[in-house]
Amino acid sequence: MKDSKENELDFLEAAIEFEDTIIRYRLIPKEEVEGLDVMGNYYLFTIQQKHIKKFLNSFCEINGLPEVGDRLKLHTQAFSIEIVELLPA
Repeated sequence: MKDSKENELDFLEAAIEFEDTIIRYRLIPKEEVEGLDVMGNYYLFTIQQKHIKKFLNSFCEINGLPEVGDRLKLHTQAFSIEIVELLPA
């Protein structure tokens, strides 16, 4: 019998809205921090999402919309995001 952890994905998908476009992205990697319980990891994820939203808003204002497949590295965080899909809002 396999451990259920082996089947978990190594990333999380989420989305933000920028002007009239929904930007779906993948957070790579999804890491749980040792020593944090479920709520601690939830709060960490929430903080990461706030950083990503600010980063993507700034990125789009300066460079325009990213392309599907682009990988963007946040200098303030130990992860990167990959753009999965751009949809009209």
